[in-house]
Amino acid sequence: MGYESKIIVVDRHEHESKNGLSAWVYGGELARFDLSKMGHDRFDGVMFRDLFTIPIDFDLYVRESPDDVPDNFYRVDCYDEYCKYTTDIDRVITWLEKFDKVEHYRRASLFRDFLRVLKEHKDEYNEICLVHYGY
Repeated sequence: MGYESKIIVVDRHEHESKNGLSAWVYGGELARFDLSKMGHDRFDGVMFRDLFTIPIDFDLYVRESPDDVPDNFYRVDCYDEYCKYTTDIDRVITWLEKFDKVEHYRRASLFRDFLRVLKEHKDEYNEICLVHYGY
């Protein structure tokens, strides 16, 4: 077994309290992709999981097994890595295009095509975040 990648597409919302002193952040899931093993390929010196650099400031709901408590929320993945995200959809698409030239992988191609369509609807959402979760 190797390092496996799940991408959770989230619409991030930041809300201020009425007194303006504190804020809370909510991440509403839009989609998820189990990409399995994305390998150790590097393009422009970056591996797939290195595209995601911003530590999440919202909880993720991830149910890993039927034995999981139904309301488990996580910020750390199965490898004890703090989950990170990117808002740079174009950079992820570019990386996936380079990856596809070396190794055609149907899961990655489907995700890339989803991202192309997502870009067309980006203005309908608050802030689209692509969260990397290792499983």
